[in-house]
Amino acid sequence: MDERLEQLALELFEAGAIEFKPSKFKIHEQYPDFPLSPNKINLRMPDNGGKLTPALVEKIFPLMQRKAVLASLRFNLIVGLPRAGEPFAEALSYNMSKALLRMSKKDGVDGQRRVGGIISGNFKAEQRVLAVDDVVSQATTKLEAIRELEKVNLIIAALLVAVDREEGGSECLQSLGYKVFSLYNLSELLIFLFEAGKITLGQLEDSLAYSKEIKKLFIQTLPA
Repeated sequence: MDERLEQLALELFEAGAIEFKPSKFKIHEQYPDFPLSPNKINLRMPDNGGKLTPALVEKIFPLMQRKAVLASLRFNLIVGLPRAGEPFAEALSYNMSKALLRMSKKDGVDGQRRVGGIISGNFKAEQRVLAVDDVVSQATTKLEAIRELEKVNLIIAALLVAVDREEGGSECLQSLGYKVFSLYNLSELLIFLFEAGKITLGQLEDSLAYSKEIKKLFIQTLPA
């Protein structure tokens, strides 16, 4: 991990964007008996239930931009998955001079919120789009967004997130042919925070064990 990522990790921790408390995620909607996560990466703005500040967004998006450039990604459009990915997408769109798309959230038949279609932005069929979000866990939201984008014949150039929680989502997406890039893997992020004296050995071990177990459970639910 380079110095900029290390400094950002410390600032995210101090801002409360990396929390250690039992937390539910989207997978618990479908599998309520899955164990709760011992940690939560909350990279959302205050109006979306998080503690991320504009100053932190200003530090995150250049690292995302660098990741996209180093990966030689080719794309015409950027979309932030609603709503956590939107601040990063807006900054990337402005600084990379790429057109910005916005997607909606809609109520699903089960009463849960789902990613809906494009609600703003100009595009043409077969243009390439970079999808941006805060984290990837089991990729449920990513797949919802991909389906909506592909309905209108857009091509997914890649998915770019700040943190890969290492719970099977990246492998699922890659097995379907989609490229996934992240600034951090959760394990390296937490190991760094432990070595920096910010979290306890118990918090680290519980988090690594949870990621390993839920990834195994998730992989078992995927179609053969």
